[in-house]
Amino acid sequence: QYSEVAAFWHHVITTGNRELTLGLRGDWNGYLSNFDVAPRIKYSFTPFGESFGQVTMGVARYYGRSFFRYQLNDAIYGWRESYLNLTRPRGRAGEEVPCSIPDFEDCRHLLDDSRNGVSDLSTPYSDEVAVALNTSVADWNLYLQQTYRASRDGVSRQRDEDGLYFYTNNGERTTNSTAISIANDIQLDIAGTSTTFGLGLSWRDTASNYQGAGYYDEQFGDRVIYYDGELIDKSELPGWDFNIPFGLRLNSSTEIPVLNVNWSFFYHVKGGGTIARDSGEDYEDAQTGIEYDIFEDQEFEGSFTVDSQLTWTLGVGERSEATLDMNVYNLFDEVVDTGLYPTRKRYTQGRRFTIEFGYLFK
Repeated sequence: QYSEVAAFWHHVITTGNRELTLGLRGDWNGYLSNFDVAPRIKYSFTPFGESFGQVTMGVARYYGRSFFRYQLNDAIYGWRESYLNLTRPRGRAGEEVPCSIPDFEDCRHLLDDSRNGVSDLSTPYSDEVAVALNTSVADWNLYLQQTYRASRDGVSRQRDEDGLYFYTNNGERTTNSTAISIANDIQLDIAGTSTTFGLGLSWRDTASNYQGAGYYDEQFGDRVIYYDGELIDKSELPGWDFNIPFGLRLNSSTEIPVLNVNWSFFYHVKGGGTIARDSGEDYEDAQTGIEYDIFEDQEFEGSFTVDSQLTWTLGVGERSEATLDMNVYNLFDEVVDTGLYPTRKRYTQGRRFTIEFGYLFK
């Protein structure tokens, strides 16, 4: 059984063209048994009048992801058995347990159901600072946002000297990102339809000691490694998560009033990413004689994907309406291999479909 409980409070104070939002969120999950309180503050104002546009500044803390996968994997791994220091295959079903055979003097029989330190773990969190500008230039709406996020206490899984797993809060990640969105107020009217267009640009730089998916079986290893001609802390490596520095998004939205339909397309162009991986070689410090893992850059290809969304709305009486959303993500099923090694393929997500039905009471 896995359980989560969350509560959120916020209060908005408005004075003229200034707005202050104070928020507080509390979370509890049954896996860690931690109760975490996250404050969030947002302040919006128009420093040079309405013609300049609105500036928004925000400071917030966000606590970690769901731990359902962790609890599920604990249950699965709890079914496993392992035998250390065996010199030949274990017996077949019905025969005695190998470790009870005198020939296996150093044999150790482990039931892989021990997860040390779960109750001592802190919940992963991210502190975020963001500044945004929302303004209009001619017939275009411009939105610019700069965000800095520092993530700490990421959970990793490692083995102890007895061969059992234990968890730590070693994960670290920092991200700087810039996003620009442009949308026009001009509508293109053709055959009873109305279409608007938008453009988005993004840039992101991530450094992290995650060199895997950052999931249940993540192992961070040593803190200091040799990279780009010098010894660095592992948290300074490029982020593993398909670290794409540049992205371009185009979108179109078409209203078809006669059918009560909105049909949108989203075009995503992403630059090639870079990660750092263990080369399998070691660097020896000439002064200390200590050896360090050598990490080298690995480049990924860029990608072009298309998403589509079709929304159909039907009024039901005067006080309610039904909505049907149909989405296709990555329409042409384009994928990029982001595996760390040629023998281990790991692809970005392919084509997906979703259908959602909603009913709104007004």
